[in-house]
Amino acid sequence: WQRLQGILRAEQPELVLVHGWSNWALLDRLLPLMPRAQFVHTFTPVCPGTKMFRFPAARACAKALGPGCLANAFLRRCANPRPHRLLVDYLNASRLLVALRRMERVVVASHYMRGVMAQNGVARDRLLVAPYFTPLADGPFSPPSDEPNLLFVGRLSDTKGLGSLLRALRRVRDP
Repeated sequence: WQRLQGILRAEQPELVLVHGWSNWALLDRLLPLMPRAQFVHTFTPVCPGTKMFRFPAARACAKALGPGCLANAFLRRCANPRPHRLLVDYLNASRLLVALRRMERVVVASHYMRGVMAQNGVARDRLLVAPYFTPLADGPFSPPSDEPNLLFVGRLSDTKGLGSLLRALRRVRDP
């Protein structure tokens, strides 16, 4: 901690962008030292199960972080049901959310995530959407061949929706 303080005082950054950090205690200590923003691309600060996904219904959870999440871990199987692990994950999410609410900026990659953060008490005027992808180049796009191509980039899990995409592709017919 002292080494980090020394670096920050020596460098005097105009902004510290925190990415994927889950050490809430260190975030709390950093908050008063400098302007900071956090990039949030996971549900860790708003869901003890970290996925905001409800099983077995396989749909996104629309609830804000709260005590109901503890019951849902058992009822909906959306978080670790072991009591100690669930409590630790819930407290960690709660502390991260408190730190996020105090950030000058919270950067997210989608309007959906902006809504999730706002629903959980992060002020809308502090939320900035910075999409992952850049716009396509001007001009016509032509696929490399006559055969259809599909590229999926991501972790293979139910929450990514690849199964839904493949089921939908079966319904698509060639013109």
